[in-house]
Amino acid sequence: MKNSSTQEQSRTDKVSDRPARVPRGAGGNLMVSQSIIDDIAAKGCEARWCLDDNQGSISKYEAAYWEMYEDANGKSITRPGGNGKTHILMMLKKEYAEEDRVLKRKRNSVTLNDTAKLDRSGDAPEYIPDDREYVVSSDL
Repeated sequence: MKNSSTQEQSRTDKVSDRPARVPRGAGGNLMVSQSIIDDIAAKGCEARWCLDDNQGSISKYEAAYWEMYEDANGKSITRPGGNGKTHILMMLKKEYAEEDRVLKRKRNSVTLNDTAKLDRSGDAPEYIPDDREYVVSSDL
């Protein structure tokens, strides 16, 4: 059995051997060349892989002002998405991305506030779905 100081040293060694952390959304997880990441940033955009499900998902992104990223030859960049579907590299102006984040934070805040309003003390009115009472039977 190892003593705790040896275990702690082992953990420290493993941490120091790790490469620098790349936060999610910082472009490093796109798995594209750095020149593409730099080009997207120079255009004032953020990028993500969007799944083309052949059922209008890309049209929905485009309606929200997302644009397909095109290389120097005017060709969009894609990768396999599984089940015969394709991911397309798309980009969105940072101003729109920030608007989306603000809206999402507001929506999450409302949801969290609604959840916090649930009275856990037992003083809240009993919840009866669709104004119907359900009787719990011990005959099960």
